[in-house]
Amino acid sequence: MRTDLVSRDNNSDEAKYRFVKHNTTARRHLASSHRKKYEKFCKDNNFISMLPSDTATRRAEQLSKLTQTNLDAVVELVERKEPVIMYSDEAFSKAALEWLVCTDQPISAFQHEKFRAMILVASRATGKVKIPGRKLTRQGIMNLYWDIMRAMKEKFAVRTILIIMFSLDIHIQGSRTVLLDLFLSPVMHGLLVMETLTLL
Repeated sequence: MRTDLVSRDNNSDEAKYRFVKHNTTARRHLASSHRKKYEKFCKDNNFISMLPSDTATRRAEQLSKLTQTNLDAVVELVERKEPVIMYSDEAFSKAALEWLVCTDQPISAFQHEKFRAMILVASRATGKVKIPGRKLTRQGIMNLYWDIMRAMKEKFAVRTILIIMFSLDIHIQGSRTVLLDLFLSPVMHGLLVMETLTLL
């Protein structure tokens, strides 16, 4: 299309109009000068108005109808269940080796009588084996410690004992030495305590 004025005949009707390349200019002209005629034309011919204001209104209506979809209607929340591992010699051996390595236990730990006793007790469980948490484990260790102290009091019939604990070696005042092999090394290994306890 031509963008300059038609100059073939200044008296002709074509000379009154300017031809442009972009249809948006024509739409803006229709909206400002011939809106009623254009709307009547659209209504009579079942034509969708392409005036800038009308298209902007249609876009706004479409955007207002849009909603963010979600999966609430199709997704069901389920509680995660621990996988059930059936017993087999291979599975037990693998679990025992992983425990040995992760807890930095000596290779001879499997042959320790306390370890074997623990496995024997667990094997007789009728359901799941409940493993105590840190708080209960700490309290259990303290209770076991004081049970041993009371037993030593009754055995030696003394009231005050000088205790030196280092790597679970407990030296009683005098010439007697008692070794407590309680598997308490994760808590008490390397602990040096010298105090006078009065057992009630």
